[in-house]
Amino acid sequence: AGIENCHESYQLEEGRRKLQLGMSLMIREGSAARNLNALAPLINEFNSPQCMLCTDDRNPWEIAHEGHIDALIRRLIEQHNVPLHVAYRVASWSTARHFGLNHLGLLAPGKQADIVLLSDARKVTVQQVLVKGEPIDAQTLQAEESARLAQSAPPYGNTIARQPVSASDFALQFTPGKRYRVIDVIHNELITHSHSSVYSENGFDRDDVCFIAVLERYGQRLAPACGLLGGFGLNEGALAATVSHDSHNIVVIGRSAEEMALAVNQVIQDGGGLCVVRNGQVQSHLPLPIAGLMSTDTAQSLAEQIDALKAAARECGPLPDEPFIQMAFLSLPVIPALKLTSQGLFDGEKFAFTTLEVTE
Repeated sequence: AGIENCHESYQLEEGRRKLQLGMSLMIREGSAARNLNALAPLINEFNSPQCMLCTDDRNPWEIAHEGHIDALIRRLIEQHNVPLHVAYRVASWSTARHFGLNHLGLLAPGKQADIVLLSDARKVTVQQVLVKGEPIDAQTLQAEESARLAQSAPPYGNTIARQPVSASDFALQFTPGKRYRVIDVIHNELITHSHSSVYSENGFDRDDVCFIAVLERYGQRLAPACGLLGGFGLNEGALAATVSHDSHNIVVIGRSAEEMALAVNQVIQDGGGLCVVRNGQVQSHLPLPIAGLMSTDTAQSLAEQIDALKAAARECGPLPDEPFIQMAFLSLPVIPALKLTSQGLFDGEKFAFTTLEVTE
């Protein structure tokens, strides 16, 4: 009984302790959280039944350019010298075993014939895919899924129940000499640090501090929750998104309230999505009309749009590799140390809401 697996480990010793205690270790390599290099040295012949591979959040651009689980297998083999049979075990059988899917994970009599045929096992070059023994044609599968979506009930619609905002909605008042909490980002990690910065008449005592806000988008009409963000690398402009775990409210970061409002209003107008604003103009935006989380476009089209979106975001400063996925976790309160929800700042270590101003 109790927690049996974990996909949040990011340090070698942390992963080792969990394996020693009998927990199954999900080694994650997503677009924002990249833990494969740190945890791969743990994998061996004996503990591989306890180890699994996962991606958590991996965007279509990376899937198109690098791959999914196949990319992780390649890296285990090429970069970490994991034997082929062990690499494929943690990618298939170990996962099926852990979740009790005893009909999957092995090529054996009595098992379901879900098979990936490879022309090169080291490079994980996929030649053909069979499901229940039947060959799968990618174009046919895509057409069938598109038809299923069109006939879905209820049909998808705009889920952004939020009126347009103005710059005044993001106005914060600071008192010189006072200290304020800052959510400090660690690039390519989901955890944050909780630091503080002193405000003076010339601004904050560190120049990497920008603004962050979370806006409830399901019709409760809450005022935006506002805070401060450091370490993200945003030197100018604003980024907004409706993908923000796990409530998927609107999250926006920016250097000015005016550009934050512009970015938020664009994703509201789009019925959800991602947006980059710079120089007072929308530079790029990606509509996500299905619940503000998904697109009706093809994976190839999405990869191209994400490419343009990332290029626009890079003009705003030295951001994380995947700025929008990194942003998506800034409102997830269960991962320490400091996050911002639609209810306000949340201290993940004390597991309680806290104030922007440091009064302790």
